[in-house]
Amino acid sequence: MLRTQGAKLDRIAGHLLHSGATGSPETVMTLRAAAGEALALAAPDTAAVYLARALAENPERQLRSALMLELATAEHACGSPAAIEHYEEVRRLSDDPAARARAALAVAELGWFATGDNARYLALSDLALADIGAGDQGAQLRAEAARAGYMLYDPRASASFRQRVPELERLRREGGAGARPLALVLAAYKAQTDAGTEAVVASSEQGWDSGAYLSDGEPPMFLPQVLGALLAVDELDRASAVIDELWTRARRSGSVIEYLLASAHQTLLHVLRGELASASEEAHAGYARAVEVNNQLAALTMLFYIGDVLIERPDAGDLAQLADTFELGPLADLQFGAFLKATRARLRFAAGRRSEAVADMRSAGAAQRACAFTNPIGCPAWRSQLALMLGRSEHSEALQLVNEELRDAERSGMPRRIGVAVRALGLLTEDWETSRRHLEQAVTILGGSPARLEHARALVELGAALRRHNQRAGARLVLRDGLDLADRCGAVRLADRAYSELAATGARPRRQRVTGREALTASELRVAHMAAEGQSSKDIAQALFVTTRTVDSHLNRIYSKLGISSRARLQEALAG
Repeated sequence: MLRTQGAKLDRIAGHLLHSGATGSPETVMTLRAAAGEALALAAPDTAAVYLARALAENPERQLRSALMLELATAEHACGSPAAIEHYEEVRRLSDDPAARARAALAVAELGWFATGDNARYLALSDLALADIGAGDQGAQLRAEAARAGYMLYDPRASASFRQRVPELERLRREGGAGARPLALVLAAYKAQTDAGTEAVVASSEQGWDSGAYLSDGEPPMFLPQVLGALLAVDELDRASAVIDELWTRARRSGSVIEYLLASAHQTLLHVLRGELASASEEAHAGYARAVEVNNQLAALTMLFYIGDVLIERPDAGDLAQLADTFELGPLADLQFGAFLKATRARLRFAAGRRSEAVADMRSAGAAQRACAFTNPIGCPAWRSQLALMLGRSEHSEALQLVNEELRDAERSGMPRRIGVAVRALGLLTEDWETSRRHLEQAVTILGGSPARLEHARALVELGAALRRHNQRAGARLVLRDGLDLADRCGAVRLADRAYSELAATGARPRRQRVTGREALTASELRVAHMAAEGQSSKDIAQALFVTTRTVDSHLNRIYSKLGISSRARLQEALAG
């Protein structure tokens, strides 16, 4: 009846979901078309329901294989673990080598995110390459990129990867648009091995292709490469533009994986810009979503990206505990496990567990050396951090580590890295005049960089050193600047230290900001503006991939900080 009345597909499909299977080709066709409409409306979960019902009609083998691939793709988008099983069935059913290859790469991607079992998924990328053969250059290049990505972060395969780099570079240069994924993998490799910002940006731009990477439907698994590469070389504005487009795409498509990628790298961007309160909020939301969809790698990435948040903010104590107890499983053998060990080392050192901290950082450093990473995305400045953990007890090794890091940093030309290494050198140098010069140099270098948190740390270290050497007037000037900047960064523990150091000089430091527009985090400010524009809590939640309860919690904190009691006064309070 609905068909004869020209009803919309979703109404007809809604009835078919409740009907019994009769082996009807017409039912399969209707449900498949309805699933296509649902995907276009960013509802992959609804599409998956329609496709599962279509399969209950028991279509012939090749149609079943095609439907199974569409079902797995929809489940992939909404983060369902059932996608792996259905992709595996495509490999069993399909006579189409291209479909089998696509399924193999998808299983590898989803399984890698879920468990990090690198050896298995490296083997699957080899199977995909065998299925593709020489006929489909684009598919072949994607499979090559997947294989390279698995090898890049595996210390056991790193030497083989480096031997293949010249061939991969040739494929990148000659592959045209099909080489986009490979260009992104090579961008990450160049960033972590200090090939130079210009080379990193060139590879990133080839792969990202002014956003064509997303619009042409390239696999999202390679996006961490371009985002990590740009963030590793402090190209923060470029990275921010990519993240913004990824957010837009994730909202439009409903893809949980794209949401998690955007969330993780938005978190790291906040950290690198010294916006720790916003990073803490984003990390809490992203980590919870990653656990909900069993994405182990995304959960792990969220934890090691927020090392500074875990060190500086008491409100991240729950995440710090998770970082300390996270079960690595197969990820322990990969760089990602090493990155988390570096974060654990910092947490354990801060808690007074020095021997454990040193062991963890040494293990993390060994993994970086095995992959020849001098600028690892997830484990920045590990050598200077280890040096400060060793301190006076192993002074010669500590100085050697810092000087090695400084040489690499100077070769990269990145102020953030140079300033961090020079600050560590100042803290380790025994001669006071030389130490002071290094600390002053670190303050100057970091003051001209986007590294606000590292600048605040250098100011506080210099101020504390001046205070210890009874140069109180100079210490007060520097510590006031350090306190103000630490406060603006949301670095609670650093601000507390600066406050105590200032008080020790005889000064009367001001208290931290807790009210007014400046007290709003970036997430709170975003919610406040959307609410002020008249959007409902439900609309805001859908746009930001959070629950309405989270939005209402944000609004309650916003009202408290702005001294208002309802939405009606938001616009006025924000303008003020």
